[in-house]
Amino acid sequence: MIEDWRVIELSRMVEIQTININDLSTDKNTGDFINEIVLTPKKQEKAKSLAAESEFHRIMLHLHGKEGKNKSGYTIIPGYFTLEVGKNKQRYQKLIDKNGRISIKRLEYVCNENGNKILDDSNHYKMAEKDIKNYISTFCGAGHSRVQKNLFVQEEMTTKLNDILLCGMEPDMVYDRPSKWNAYYAMVTTDSTRVDYMPNIVVIPDYKKYVYDQVDVVEVSGTGKNKTYTVIENQHEPVEILPFDGAGIVTPGCALKWARELNCTSKKGRFYLPPCFQFRMIPGIKGELMVFDLRRFAKEHKVSKIRDLGGKVWDIFNDDIDVVITQSQFKFWRQYCTDGKFDYWKWRNEFDKCHMAPIQMI
Repeated sequence: MIEDWRVIELSRMVEIQTININDLSTDKNTGDFINEIVLTPKKQEKAKSLAAESEFHRIMLHLHGKEGKNKSGYTIIPGYFTLEVGKNKQRYQKLIDKNGRISIKRLEYVCNENGNKILDDSNHYKMAEKDIKNYISTFCGAGHSRVQKNLFVQEEMTTKLNDILLCGMEPDMVYDRPSKWNAYYAMVTTDSTRVDYMPNIVVIPDYKKYVYDQVDVVEVSGTGKNKTYTVIENQHEPVEILPFDGAGIVTPGCALKWARELNCTSKKGRFYLPPCFQFRMIPGIKGELMVFDLRRFAKEHKVSKIRDLGGKVWDIFNDDIDVVITQSQFKFWRQYCTDGKFDYWKWRNEFDKCHMAPIQMI
């Protein structure tokens, strides 16, 4: 059974390209870096690597329209590559100066009519340009930043990709937490397994609670260079917390459908129902769902109504509610408001039009 488990894991691996910024080309006359990388056949082979499948990979395959396999049977993900930047600030600055654009030129060996490689005057294999494609810096999430990497997508595919990832949001929208934008936008690159059953969801406000604790208070005075900080220790202050930050609930019935899709079996081959699921949805919806018998709870307490974040009332039974998530799990909820109130259907209608897989489990 252990060998079977490994096969399942390997089947989720895909072939991607990983290129190092040290291969950035230089101008022959000035020696300055230019936003181009030339890949010889050997470097093309070296760039190939395996990665766990993500929703981003599935979207790229959809946009490309066809699926290719390598010699080992792994699906090849087209249209993008991972750039290893490291701490190479000088080369990366060149890409910044070019608005995150880079060209990848692939070379191929020149062969004679018998298919044999031809030598040039220097007794090296002769090469010619195979193709050249332009790419744009698209993803640099929290995980990418930690390991100094950046994901570049083929320029001609970025508009359609963005249409899917924004899920109806305006491309030029103003987001109130710009420091979080890259992390939320890049969540689609998280390793995941798709499930097809789409639940009926209610988004509710976060439950807030004040707790009193002994804390150190920092007082700030002045502005600019004259700003000073004073620490007042051991103060008893009320602190607002979100006890259920990032957490929601899923009914046993819905959880059972997902568990079957995910083939949740132990190493001994026994099927089991997980107590919780870590999930991702477009756009920027994530967190953990705890299995909870919502219908039984409603019957025992003789209640059936849930008021959502926008004030709309849902019926647990009549609306067949499967999942309840909190606003902290829906990062872009403010972009789906009508007359200043969250509008579930404004998101859901767009989601149903453009999603590749309803939910991804990680």
